[in-house]
Amino acid sequence: MNTLRIIAFCTITLAVLFSAAPVFAARDAGVNIISFTKKAQKYALVRIEAQLPYFSGNIDDPSAARVDLVLRTPSGKDMTVPVFCRENKRKTGASIWEARFTPLEEGKYSFMIKAASPSFSAESSSEDIQVKGTSGDGFLRKCAKNPYYLM
Repeated sequence: MNTLRIIAFCTITLAVLFSAAPVFAARDAGVNIISFTKKAQKYALVRIEAQLPYFSGNIDDPSAARVDLVLRTPSGKDMTVPVFCRENKRKTGASIWEARFTPLEEGKYSFMIKAASPSFSAESSSEDIQVKGTSGDGFLRKCAKNPYYLM
């Protein structure tokens, strides 16, 4: 009798653990780019927003869900920038993710967003951003009150 109870307990425990595994809601849904700056300036902030299916797990755990912005610079270098989740709503079945980066070169940047979890893998279509020069040296400045701080 005890053996049956142990088997039943183990079966129920495993069923609960596996059913609660973090997953993106719609496995057949992809990554959709919602908005991005098509023309940017060197050293200026560029934001890219993407929509993915709702994620049922911990969105802050990179082993549960990893979403990256994959960039190709005008000189041909590949860069990967982590993307963070801004909104994750079960009611709508969607999550909004945002990437931010600062272009360091003039020219055409190509990018795509890749998402992966243990049960989901998708990527967006490739998009381009045209970056033009600027007269400034970037956005970091020394603080007037304390030269050891940056603003």
